[in-house]
Amino acid sequence: MTKEDKQIHDYIAKKMEDSDKRTKEIDHQMENDKKKLDSIVKTKLDTIHTQMNTINQYKTKMKNIPDQIGNQEKVIAEKNNLITTRLLMLENTRRKNMYKKKLVYTTIAIIILVFIIMMCAYVYSNKQYKVKDFNKNVALKK
Repeated sequence: MTKEDKQIHDYIAKKMEDSDKRTKEIDHQMENDKKKLDSIVKTKLDTIHTQMNTINQYKTKMKNIPDQIGNQEKVIAEKNNLITTRLLMLENTRRKNMYKKKLVYTTIAIIILVFIIMMCAYVYSNKQYKVKDFNKNVALKK
């Protein structure tokens, strides 16, 4: 092997060694980049799964909303019927109270009327009919 061949061989060996080092560095860099990318993808996937779970929970809640609305409408209808019934009961009670009030006033009026009639009968039965001389009264004034 000649000196020139040896130089070429050393040059090629050095270049191969540099190339191997560079390849190892690139492989190492690619491995690091792959790990970073995998962690980013895992994080994004976890975020997506969390958001999907949240969406599914909202869907479940939204499925229950029509049932809740239906139940609330039934409760409102029952309350309206109850209020209507109570209003009718209140009106009936007012009518009874007005009847009782009229009955009490009528009884009091009859008692007062009977008392007045008794007073009038007493006054007319005990009254003596004396005719007064009005001329005496006129003479006193002169």
